[in-house]
Amino acid sequence: MIWAFVVFIYFSSVTTAEVGLVQYQAIKPRQFFYSFQESCKSQRLRDVPLITAHSLFQIDCMGKLVDAQTVCLKKGEELEERPKLLRAFVRTDKKDVVCEYGEGAQLNLICEAGYLDLCKDPKKSCLALKAKYSAEVPLWKSTVSEKNAKGGASELNCYFSVNEG
Repeated sequence: MIWAFVVFIYFSSVTTAEVGLVQYQAIKPRQFFYSFQESCKSQRLRDVPLITAHSLFQIDCMGKLVDAQTVCLKKGEELEERPKLLRAFVRTDKKDVVCEYGEGAQLNLICEAGYLDLCKDPKKSCLALKAKYSAEVPLWKSTVSEKNAKGGASELNCYFSVNEG
């Protein structure tokens, strides 16, 4: 049975595309959480006394920046069944790296104001967003929906799937 998990995302200081994010939905998601200490150790950095979140996608292991995605790819090798990495990010409040694996994802972005350029070439935009939201799962389909009946803005829709294409 296919089930989906809907996550609405809002981050106050993130990249342009993420600010316009309306919805991110992972298909058959599996999340793993790795402490900052464990994340630094996965990159062969031992006994790091000071670790901080550098950004939404990186931690600072006492002067060495480590990408959350790099941590997840390395830790994914240790899993019994190697799932496909969708996204990886840092939770400052929990002091951990979140690795989300799954069979696919759907991403919807609002096409208005500073984001209109994203809707001019849906395939190109979805492929650019793939790096952060569907690292190992291929792009299956990209569309731009027309304005809704209430006069709302159009949306860029990106569909990623291991089972399609």
